[in-house]
Order: sequence, then C-alpha cells, then structure tokens
Amino acid sequence: MRYAIFDPTQHAVGLTLLFPEADYYSISPTSYFKYSQRTNEAFQRVYGFQYKEDLTKLKDSNYDVLLFVFVAWDGKQQNNQFGANQMMGFFEILLQTNTFKKVIVFDNHDYPYDPSLYYKGKVDCIFKRNYCRDRTYSEIVNPFPFMMFGLPTCSIWNYLHHHSDYQNVEKQLGVFFAGALYKHENKEAGVYVDRETIFQEIKPYVHQYSGLPYEQYMRQMSRYMFSVDLNGCGNPNKRTFEILLSRSLRISQDNAVVWPFPVQFHSFASFQTGDEFFERVSTLVQNPELYKEALRIQNEIFDTYFTKEWLRGYILTRANLNTSTNN
Repeated sequence: MRYAIFDPTQHAVGLTLLFPEADYYSISPTSYFKYSQRTNEAFQRVYGFQYKEDLTKLKDSNYDVLLFVFVAWDGKQQNNQFGANQMMGFFEILLQTNTFKKVIVFDNHDYPYDPSLYYKGKVDCIFKRNYCRDRTYSEIVNPFPFMMFGLPTCSIWNYLHHHSDYQNVEKQLGVFFAGALYKHENKEAGVYVDRETIFQEIKPYVHQYSGLPYEQYMRQMSRYMFSVDLNGCGNPNKRTFEILLSRSLRISQDNAVVWPFPVQFHSFASFQTGDEFFERVSTLVQNPELYKEALRIQNEIFDTYFTKEWLRGYILTRANLNTSTNN
C-alpha cells in the first residue's frame, strides 16, 4: 500500500513514526491556510525532515491510502479567519476527483462532535480525539485519544520519541500543576469548561508552575508523586500526555473521554470536586501500596498502548486494512 499523510495543521507529525513508509504533506503558513504551522525550514529544525508541498501529487495514481488530519468544526465555519473552510473545500475536491482505496481522517478539534457529519465525499474511517461516551457517533468514527496540537512538537511525536526519558525518577511528596485557568462555553457544541472554580478548590494542595523551559518543566513534573490533569476545552489535552510521559501519577478531573483499550486507569486517580481530590490524594499518600498499584496501572497503559506498534495496529484494524500486508 502507498500511503500519504496530508496534515495542513501539522497537528499529527507523529503519524510519520507510525507510518514511516508514508509521504508527509503540509502547507506553508504563507498560504491562505494559517494554523500556526511551521515553514519548511522551521519544520526541519524541529522534526529533522521537510514536508512535501506540491499538493498536486496527492492523487490516486500515486497513493492508495490518504490520511487527512484536520479540525472539521472549524472547516464548517464560513467566516473562519484561518482558512479552514477553504481547506475543507480543497479536501472535498480531492475526494471528488480521486478514488483512493481508503480515506482516513484524524479529527483533532477540542469539541466532541461527530466529524462524519461534515464530510460530503468518501471517507472510510475517522479517528476522533475527543470521542465521548455521552455522545452519539457514526459507526465509522473511532476514539483516538492519543493526539493533541501544541508546542514544542506534536504530542504523538513527543511521547514516542521520549518514551523512556523519565523512567525511574525518584519521586517527592507533592502535587504538580501547570496550565491556563479559564472558563469556556460553546452552546452549539454543548461544551462548558470552568477551570477557574475547580482550581480554587484544589489550589491549597498543589504546587503551581509556569514559564519553565520545556525540558526543565518536564523534569520537574517527573519528580512529583502526583500531577493534576484538569479538563480543557477538549480532552485529552496536552497535559494528559505530558503527565503520562513524566511517570508522575496523573490525577485527572472526571470526563467522558473513551479510552479504546481494556485496561482502565485506577479509580483513585480521578476526582470530581476539591474535597474528593483531597480525599483521594490523601488516601494514596497514606497507602503506599495503593499508590504503587495506581502508578503501575498507569505505566502499563502508557507502555502498552502509547507505542508505535499498538497505535499502528489499532489504526489499521479499525480502518479495515489488512495488518499482515501493511507492516
């Protein structure tokens, strides 16, 4: 199979690690499409290779499988100032004028909508970051809580390249927190987030950090027994992957994200209120074996499912591509 990855947002460069045989296409920020993506020169400094820019090569005579990374919610907004609607139009033309054997979409938007509603052409399979158990989705939509936009690199790239960097770091008693505090509401999407209020409830129990250089920030997080993962506009968020990578025990605010693997994070590693946060962290501190068990489960999940082999297999299986001929 000949694969092409078209990622105009540069949200999922890490897919090139899962599909090293694929050609990776993106688009310069000097074009009509502006999503904080890098120029090819800046991109190469970060990722070590250049993306292909000649989009006329994206056709079925060159590729069997097209992987498209996008934010469909933005693409349906006619007044989107960043050019998302034009990019959605380009993708629809691509589908109308080609017959790829498989078209796979990765939807990385924050909101938990059904992205299949926004594609008019042939799309065989969609992987949705914020896929929630309290929403209804088309049968072609699959949970994919493994990606997130943000700097310095795409999350998939970051945790695959640095998977073992923070193993066996000695832990100190304390709770690490970093992140923006805000309230956000979108009635059309049915989304309401209030980080400000929940943070005030847990603030007495956490050590708050901001402005650290990234490597120092990750190293500091890795030294803490616990790190807080508050819900964002969309989940999982960048902090989710950073905490898993750091090997600090992730204490997450409850949400409806579907994790598509059989093992579940420990029940004591989540909370709804400030009081519950305090009670669960206190219990884990007072019971070292319980803490070790919760951290063991988290590390087992990270080491088993956040890997090149498992993620590639999951994508190929859900997309109904024969894994035996695609390795």
